[in-house]
Amino acid sequence: ALTIGGESDVFQRRSHGSGNSLMRLRLILAVFLFPFVALADGLPRPDADGIADLANLLTPAEEDQLRTDIRDIRAQTGVDLVVITMDRLANHGGAGQSLEAYATALFNTLGIGDAAKDDGVLLLVASEDRAMRIELGSGFSWSYDSRAQTVIDDTMLPRFRDGRMAEGILEGVAGIKGMIALPFAEGRWVGLSDSWPL
Repeated sequence: ALTIGGESDVFQRRSHGSGNSLMRLRLILAVFLFPFVALADGLPRPDADGIADLANLLTPAEEDQLRTDIRDIRAQTGVDLVVITMDRLANHGGAGQSLEAYATALFNTLGIGDAAKDDGVLLLVASEDRAMRIELGSGFSWSYDSRAQTVIDDTMLPRFRDGRMAEGILEGVAGIKGMIALPFAEGRWVGLSDSWPL
């Protein structure tokens, strides 16, 4: 883990079973204060559009906008994005394991993305834990890790620190679309130093 100014940015790959296949995930973690994590049964389930705003961070209008954005990403790119917010992981199935394990279990339980392409994306926000994660399926090359971290560091975290949680989520989804989903769907070459002007 690399710690800068009290923040921990963790890049990891994890292999785990899903039916008869192995799926490898890169887990990108941004913690903007102190993590409080655990894992247990009772993982949250998003609605049909891939949204579970358990922390009530979004107004009805903002949730409608998020729903439109997720549908647009799926229509344009085929990438399956799921957005889940909660107050604390411990209140939504957490007891005894790390945030990494929680996110991995959640990703696998939901079966995010096309099984053949491994192209799912999970955006997980735990507001009272002050922790978030963008998790990518193994269909994305390593270079997408830095892009996901850029979305977190440059787009979401500054807004979260100012208390603009809904704006951070919506702009983060825009960043996921522009920096991850679109170039992936178009088969564009993606470099490690690319940036997103948000």
